[in-house]
Amino acid sequence: MNTTDRPVPTRRQFLSTTAGAAAGMASWLALGKAPAYAQKRELTFLSWNHFVPASDDELRKQAEAFSKVANCTVRVDTMAHLQMPAKVAAEAQSQSGHDMYRTASADPFLYENLLANMDDVVEKVGKQGGGWYNFAAESSQTKSGWKSIPWFWVSFPGTYNMAHFKKAGLEPPKTWAELLKDGRILKKQGNPVGIAISHCSDAHSTYWSVAWSFGAKVLEADGKTPGINSDKTAQVIEWYKELYKDAMEPEVLSWDDAGNNRFILSGKGSWIHNPISPYNSALANKMPIADDLNHHNSPAGPAGTHSAPPILSLGIWKFSKNQELAKEFIAYLFQKQNFDAWIVASNAFNHPPLKNLADHPIWARNPKFAMLPKEAEYAHPRGWPAKPNEAVQRIDDNYVMADMIAKAVNGLPAKRAMDWAQEGAGADRPRGEGTAEGRVGWRSGLAFWRRPGSRAPAASPGSTSGGSRTTSSATASSCRRSSCSPPWSPSRWGSDPAGAQEAEIAKIEDQSSRWSAPCSIHDGGPPQQTVEVPLRVYRRKATPRTSKVRYWPTTVQIPLGPPNCFC
Repeated sequence: MNTTDRPVPTRRQFLSTTAGAAAGMASWLALGKAPAYAQKRELTFLSWNHFVPASDDELRKQAEAFSKVANCTVRVDTMAHLQMPAKVAAEAQSQSGHDMYRTASADPFLYENLLANMDDVVEKVGKQGGGWYNFAAESSQTKSGWKSIPWFWVSFPGTYNMAHFKKAGLEPPKTWAELLKDGRILKKQGNPVGIAISHCSDAHSTYWSVAWSFGAKVLEADGKTPGINSDKTAQVIEWYKELYKDAMEPEVLSWDDAGNNRFILSGKGSWIHNPISPYNSALANKMPIADDLNHHNSPAGPAGTHSAPPILSLGIWKFSKNQELAKEFIAYLFQKQNFDAWIVASNAFNHPPLKNLADHPIWARNPKFAMLPKEAEYAHPRGWPAKPNEAVQRIDDNYVMADMIAKAVNGLPAKRAMDWAQEGAGADRPRGEGTAEGRVGWRSGLAFWRRPGSRAPAASPGSTSGGSRTTSSATASSCRRSSCSPPWSPSRWGSDPAGAQEAEIAKIEDQSSRWSAPCSIHDGGPPQQTVEVPLRVYRRKATPRTSKVRYWPTTVQIPLGPPNCFC
């Protein structure tokens, strides 16, 4: 047909057609996206910065390969693992963010109502892999179903420097008692041992392992009743106190999860309780010390050998619009060739939760890895003998047990440290959903807290002071932790205690003596900061554990150094 034969549209028809097209384009622009048929699906995944970076490289490689197969885009975001609880809590609160994330420990119980059910993919992957290890399955299966799928677990052996032990004429310790005895010798030799007593996940794994080996527990079997206050826990505390005093250095109070790695790789440390990441790091960086590092199974105690390895899984948010795509991606990661490649990339750091995937030759290839799979024989999810639950995750997220030990090694009697932890592990504590305010608030009883260098808290209502002010003898950023907080609060104790009763003074003193341990920056030195808090206290009296605390009619000057540094 010749173009000259086509009917010419009328002016009315032309305006109607162009107006419709313009309206459609305007709606696309308003929505900020193209029509659905032109879009490519994007799956977002939040994970951690792996301690063996090659493992993250392999994960992204597999994500890219899946993207091509499934005609989608998979975006893998990673972040420091100690920052993840706050990030995950924020996504849960806002009901937005990533489609799926790497859960840890009892996360599936903490967010049970917000995570998608994964029964179908768990059953499919489980059958293909020969079934799940019990300790891994218990960490993901809630009363309402599988809220995550076990992804991998991390063995937690003893890592030691063979040269230091040989020089001292020692064999690697088989029990925690032997570690204490050997540690005394090694420290005198100039090669102390190290166990984290700080706000890091390594402190969790070690405490649970030691406690179970002594027959102690944190929760009773019902999962609700705190079981900390016991003779067995007192034995654990005394063991920690002796190890800290006779075999370790104060730096363990401020370690992050890389602190013990740096300690053993420096050549000074002789023994740590940690996964194989230091050895892998030494190999990757061609460090001569790699030849001296070796591993042995986690030590035993009077109640046998027990281990609390990190158990990591994959969860999908209910608010995700890509739940089925996420399940397809997870099934892809568990294909044998993919999981095997991931084990190799981690150099035996990543342990499969499936029995049929556990026979990888990598553990037999290197004699220093040969004993690692045996750790599964005495592994438990944290909380045991109770089943994993929400309370377990909150105890870990709030570092209750690490702080109990920190208080004890800094002089607080064992009974009072246990009472503090027993109260902290109870079900009646306020809940902060993993936020910094929640973590600090219920543990310390504070009504306010502040970060170093931030503005001081305002004066409480009814105070005669113009407001709190800070003075500093060092830069506020010198503190390595996220917050330093005075242990007394106007709104907790009242801005005008009538007559300044002795009972009120006793409460304040007790709160001070139960405060957290000092960090390595503040340890042993003068107070780094002071804060003047408006309080009408008419007695001059110092607390047993804090020097230069002065009381006068309108304010109390509180040092933020030992023992009041929340670090």
